[in-house]
Amino acid sequence: MRRLTSRPYLGLVILIALVVLLLLYTGGPGEMTLAEKAVVEATGPFQRLINSTSDFVLGVWDRYIHLVQLKDENQRLKEELAGTEEDKSRLKELEMANDRLRRLLDFKSRYPFATVPAEVMAIDPSAWIRTAVINKGSDQGIRPGVGVVSAAGVVGRVVKVSSNYSKVLLITDPNSAVGGVVQRTRARGLVVGSGGGELELKYVEQTLNVEKGDLVVTSALGGIFPKGIIIGRVVEADKRRARLFKRVKVEPRVDLARLEEVLVFMGNPKELEGF
Repeated sequence: MRRLTSRPYLGLVILIALVVLLLLYTGGPGEMTLAEKAVVEATGPFQRLINSTSDFVLGVWDRYIHLVQLKDENQRLKEELAGTEEDKSRLKELEMANDRLRRLLDFKSRYPFATVPAEVMAIDPSAWIRTAVINKGSDQGIRPGVGVVSAAGVVGRVVKVSSNYSKVLLITDPNSAVGGVVQRTRARGLVVGSGGGELELKYVEQTLNVEKGDLVVTSALGGIFPKGIIIGRVVEADKRRARLFKRVKVEPRVDLARLEEVLVFMGNPKELEGF
């Protein structure tokens, strides 16, 4: 069997013994003894190695801790920034909603009829944009045929209802028809949807004056809307004499693709006609 005691182990034991003797013996003040000098000289390189190794390990550990702290701090700052941006976004949405509601209430105050406010839940995603769904229905007193407006102007009319939802036929639908009048000259006609996002004011006689830029408003005929609500603005007025009626194209005042809140008129049709 190989002996456990060998020269390397013996040298290590002697080194440890010398270090212990040096630590235990402090001696008096003055110059080191020969024994102290021998121990210091013999153990100095090892102590430097131990100290440098210890410093390196501690330095690496400190840098690691520092990096972990920086990572945590960076994550915390990102979360705070994300929270700040989210708060700003929510605040902006509230400001915009308050502005829309304020304009809607201002619009409502100008007409002495019962109305029901509603939110637009969905809009026909097709390029025609012909129908919308609002979050109020028969439980809130809404019935088919009543008019729907926004603060900007005419939206359309209710065609179907359930307990808490209604389907609105938008004025751009080809099946939509609203009595209209040119505000400047009082030329009357029927505003119908083209299906492509525009309107047409039909049955306007050639002798009547209609120009590009004229405002078209409701005439109250039919009892769906009170008179004077903006429908849109004339973008083209064909004056060719060969036709019995002018061809008048109208751009809707309401941006139907971005509609969010509306008012549903609940007034009696006869009352609306007489307004």
